[in-house]
Amino acid sequence: MVYTQSAPTAVDKTKFKNASGTYIIKPIFFEFDDARHEYTVYTLKEQDLEYQGRIFPSLRRLFIEAEDPTEYSFAVAHLDSWAHWKKLSSAPFFKPYLKEWREELEIRLRSSALLRMKARAVGTSKDAMQADKILLSGGWKTEEEKSVGRPSKEKIKEEAERMFSERSEFDEDFDRILGTVQ
Repeated sequence: MVYTQSAPTAVDKTKFKNASGTYIIKPIFFEFDDARHEYTVYTLKEQDLEYQGRIFPSLRRLFIEAEDPTEYSFAVAHLDSWAHWKKLSSAPFFKPYLKEWREELEIRLRSSALLRMKARAVGTSKDAMQADKILLSGGWKTEEEKSVGRPSKEKIKEEAERMFSERSEFDEDFDRILGTVQ
């Protein structure tokens, strides 16, 4: 397997539905498709993947490069539709990946905005002074980064869901192993 920096992103959208018209979710990823790679379109890795002469673009890379916080333009460009994206983004196996991607995208967008603000802070204009105030007060930090103390109810709920998801995956793996051993 060879990882490449980038590959053409023209997508064959006929691979996103099976013969009965149902959206294909897991098998579009190299990591979850069978050895035939009949439906494989993307990889979940950070960089594009070349395997047996085929290049599988990194959906993560495409997501970050799209810089689309609404995710709509990204979805219609790289998947079958917005509905396909909603199904994929709600799939339990995909949620941890998407959470990391969204976090990275947010940081990338905040970083770009901060760099623009730093450029505006040079000088003595009213805009420069406002930019200086924001920079000095740490205005780029999220409320979570600024706060201390007890975690919010939302944070507690997110952590509980993460722990439940991990436990569910463990239970599924354990059941599958026991089923093959007996």
